[in-house]
Amino acid sequence: MLPEDPKRLRKTYFLYGFLLFFIVFGQRFALPLGDKQLPMIIPVIYGVIIILIIQKTLVLDKVKFILFYLFTVLMLSLLLFQNEYSHFSVIYILICYAPFVLIQKEITEKLHRDLLILFQKLMFAAAMIGIIQFVLQAVHIWKFQDYFNLLPAQFVQQHYQNPYPIQWGSSIYKSNGIFFLEPSFYSQFLAVAIIIELIYFKRIKSIFIYLLGLLSSFSGTGILLLCVSVPFIIYRMKLWKLFVMAGVLFIFSFLYINSEYSSALISRYGEFNSSQSSAFQRFIGPYKAFDEIKRSDATLLIKGIGIGKVDEYDLAFKANFSTIAKLLYEYGLIVGIVFLIFIIYSMTRVESKALSFSFLFMYLILSGSLLQPQTIYLIYTLTLVCSSLKIEKESPVFVSDKLLRPDPS
Repeated sequence: MLPEDPKRLRKTYFLYGFLLFFIVFGQRFALPLGDKQLPMIIPVIYGVIIILIIQKTLVLDKVKFILFYLFTVLMLSLLLFQNEYSHFSVIYILICYAPFVLIQKEITEKLHRDLLILFQKLMFAAAMIGIIQFVLQAVHIWKFQDYFNLLPAQFVQQHYQNPYPIQWGSSIYKSNGIFFLEPSFYSQFLAVAIIIELIYFKRIKSIFIYLLGLLSSFSGTGILLLCVSVPFIIYRMKLWKLFVMAGVLFIFSFLYINSEYSSALISRYGEFNSSQSSAFQRFIGPYKAFDEIKRSDATLLIKGIGIGKVDEYDLAFKANFSTIAKLLYEYGLIVGIVFLIFIIYSMTRVESKALSFSFLFMYLILSGSLLQPQTIYLIYTLTLVCSSLKIEKESPVFVSDKLLRPDPS
């Protein structure tokens, strides 16, 4: 454990706390970089990391370093065989993932608990903002506005779908909590908050508010993240807690399904058959592209079609490439698999296997997070907060987490 130095603990808490705050509420800010933009979170996290290294809170993980070094060498060698590639993407991926070679040396239970509580409070506030966004629109008191349009465009992240109506022709827009890049980001962050709540705290009121915020986003990715992650958590829950939560969920679901707004969300499950829908472009299109790339040139599956070039590839349909698809298509099988080993190893160095599974599913499947530092650094920061911790059996705060482990009885 870290020595109980109050001043050092306060400084570490402040640094991590500032980082979590900026990841949640500062993700739409950017710095102009020629004809491109640099998300503000990148200089912020590098500044925090430098201070944490100086105070010897973060140390080098040799396994991660070797994997990242191997990926870097293979990727740079790959450029000799690719006809086209983006120099910016090559540099950008190295900048985005270099922090992953660092790990938290040790962390006290109190610091671990306090930082998780802080993240939950930040997401509670974000959920309330999104709920208010939706309610004010529903009662026709307020018409949706994106207040970030008041700022100079070069300082606001561009090329994200924000705002977005709940369905075609609707005057009501999906909630994005104002500060999130898209409603889908908002829903996924709230899903992570629900998963953390279920693992550590189990506060019904907080889960209810997070869930309301998630539903106000009308985004299926957050719900999908919950659907695949929650079964791993409730499997080890005490039976009476499971019944209470199931009862609350049943009542809430009944009221929601009988409302006029449920059809806007439920109807999205029919979008998988339409090549113009976001569901098709996100979950079907990237894997359908496999056949087209294979037919054009089978060697592209080994060497990749070009780093940073997958979105420019001429397809007969639109596709929003998830992380795993973008990685394998652009970098090829060999380099792509090495990177996957690096990222899977990095995201599973946390105490809760359910949480690490959620991180991987969110990162690899649900979005094009390969070069999205907002999602990357949310996961990275939470893995630092939740790593290298040995919870004592008598700990009253985290007694619920023992449910993730085999019951000695």
